[in-house]
Amino acid sequence: MSSPAPPPGTEWISFRADDGDDWLFDCAFFGSRWNCIYGAGCQGIEDQVDPEGNRGCCSYGAHFADDADLERVMHVAAALPPEVWQYHDHGASGDD
Repeated sequence: MSSPAPPPGTEWISFRADDGDDWLFDCAFFGSRWNCIYGAGCQGIEDQVDPEGNRGCCSYGAHFADDADLERVMHVAAALPPEVWQYHDHGASGDD
């Protein structure tokens, strides 16, 4: 799997899992003092302050490195049973 080009000044570390998957982490993020305040003062990500809108930075979720990464995640998600996947019916349908 090829890794996306990091932004200037970003340091990345990657690990290869026993199953061959590569995990890529932004070292600057893990070394930062960032602390999620969702539900405890988060003003949201919209142009206007909207703490009740339930749209913090985490609402963007994870991003895929490339098409192969997306395909791998979709394959694994298809195997998840409903009892371990919140909103299984919605997610399994492929709807946004």
